[in-house]
Amino acid sequence: MSEELKRKSEELEQTLQMQLGQLKKDSEIYVKVAGVALLTGLVSVGMFRLLSPRKPKASRDEFLERRGCRGKKGKKRRKKRYSFFGNLRKRLLWTLLDYGKDKLLEKLIAKSQATGGKER
Repeated sequence: MSEELKRKSEELEQTLQMQLGQLKKDSEIYVKVAGVALLTGLVSVGMFRLLSPRKPKASRDEFLERRGCRGKKGKKRRKKRYSFFGNLRKRLLWTLLDYGKDKLLEKLIAKSQATGGKER
């Protein structure tokens, strides 16, 4: 019985070695293919950048106009300033909405309990 186990273990070791060898060959192929794909991608991006027409750089006035710092005729536009009351108004709105939601839920729960929790 022990000789049979030794023979089986040797066979298993040999098959494992064969599988590892095959895996190494396959992984070498995958690495080569991935390297070629990466190299092709880099070359194509480089060629695209070299051959694509370049846009002229915008002047400072055009840049500021695009950002909204100046009007179309070169006049300075006033920046929108933040105010204390604007922020307070937004917070008050959300607080009132939350308060209203709570009151509505209280009424709905009370109505539901009054009807015995039966649904239609």
